[in-house]
Amino acid sequence: MYKKILLSLFLLKATASNAQVREILEAVKPKKQFTGIPALQKKSQLLSFTIGTPNNVSNFLNFGGFASLFLTTTAKKSAGPFMIDYEYFIKDNVGLGISLLHASATKTYKSGSTSVTGSIKQYQIGFSTYYHLYTTDKLDPYIKGTVGLNIWDGSYKDNNGNDADNFVAPSPFGFRSIIGLRYFAAKKIAVIGEANLTLLPKVTVAANIGVAIKLK
Repeated sequence: MYKKILLSLFLLKATASNAQVREILEAVKPKKQFTGIPALQKKSQLLSFTIGTPNNVSNFLNFGGFASLFLTTTAKKSAGPFMIDYEYFIKDNVGLGISLLHASATKTYKSGSTSVTGSIKQYQIGFSTYYHLYTTDKLDPYIKGTVGLNIWDGSYKDNNGNDADNFVAPSPFGFRSIIGLRYFAAKKIAVIGEANLTLLPKVTVAANIGVAIKLK
């Protein structure tokens, strides 16, 4: 096949311009196959799904005098935090995004047949800025800052289901700083690892894992 192409180019050389020859060469050049990270550039879009550990929202359950009244074991249950993030690249290495977060926890103080259970739920919508340090064949390291607005729901109930105390919501404001790494295992699918430092509403440290999908 290539012999025929070369012969055709030779015959065309007498009548075709250099520009026309270059166009023919580009048309017959084999297409490059995907071997690593897709181009992350201006107008690229990513959708990420992550889960964090540990769950720190139970730290906001303030039992006050309950903890001293009930000196026996404490039972805890938690879910999340679960996060969904959308990122849009405004430059080749800078992105803006929206983040949704949900987490919940319960903590129970027991003494014999008497108990008090506190429950708390956190919903957060945040706005994020990403800075991508560089990209290699399959790696995308980045730093991220998220400013969020929290909505809290919680209660303190005794073992009869009656209100034991009033729930006081933590700060409605949140701020998270993240160092992350995406590894593209396929053309549009990446696995994610992140180190998460939360400064508001309380200083906590967590790790996030998840997946990202390149939409565009």
